[in-house]
Amino acid sequence: MELNLDLNEIKRYLKYDTDILDEVTQNNLVKALALVKEVVQPKYISQKYPLTIKDNEVIIEQTVLTFNSIDLRKHLQQCDEVVLLVATLGLELDKLIKKLEITDLSLAYLVNGVAIEYLEKYLDYLQENELAFAKNQTARYSIGYGDLDLSYQEALIKVLDATKKIGVNVLPSHLMIPSKSVSAIIGLSHHQVTNDLRKCPNCLASGKCSNRCIGKDE
Repeated sequence: MELNLDLNEIKRYLKYDTDILDEVTQNNLVKALALVKEVVQPKYISQKYPLTIKDNEVIIEQTVLTFNSIDLRKHLQQCDEVVLLVATLGLELDKLIKKLEITDLSLAYLVNGVAIEYLEKYLDYLQENELAFAKNQTARYSIGYGDLDLSYQEALIKVLDATKKIGVNVLPSHLMIPSKSVSAIIGLSHHQVTNDLRKCPNCLASGKCSNRCIGKDE
């Protein structure tokens, strides 16, 4: 699996507002790209379930999961099934970043930005290939986004048995370890899906997103 990372996206994650990097930063970015590709151990677990929506409750049938969320209900309103997904880049990446935070803080910052883009591209790859069902798909919707409370994280991890199968744990703060891990809910529908959160006008952060303000609209 070869992922094509987007340098402009990496610079966006790093909050660089210029297209031209100085020579030292450019060289360190190339080094960060190589380091990330060397240590990542991408893994995922997913499962498809029937979906029922009742008022503002999003009920994942055959599981204990019921999400109380107006935003998620709107996102899935055209769907009759969902895919629950947890993906991670592994603990070795966390170890690398912690080591660099002691030995080379600027490189650690770059590695973190590259890792975010790597995870996003890995999720895109999964959704376009491994999870390419014969239905229209919504954009990924992660726990903690919009009004979907982060406290649902542990229950989703348990439903997929992600701790045992891919080594993802949830802290009391509801954040995941390894840190470059993500959970996602993807709606499946026989109808054309229109609520694509990957487009700025449909994003719940529309109107207050700094990337859009500096001309990064997509």
